[in-house]
Amino acid sequence: MSETGIEQIVSREVESFRGYLKADKKSAATIKQYTQTVGKLLTMCGKSPDELMPEDLQRFKAHLADKYCENTMYPRVIAVN
Repeated sequence: MSETGIEQIVSREVESFRGYLKADKKSAATIKQYTQTVGKLLTMCGKSPDELMPEDLQRFKAHLADKYCENTMYPRVIAVN
């Protein structure tokens, strides 16, 4: 998929997710953190959500584990789930 294509998909999916979170009455901080995390996941994998495989999620979790401590990583994993 082209770089522009994945950027458009990420933008569209993140905005859709933002709307879902707002409707679910999530706080502004939660919305920001969750949408950033999901955007990074989609960008890193270069796929749309319906194309993601369990291996993609495991690779992203491993990436998070390399970067964050457990307490910081936890809300990001929740966002992906």
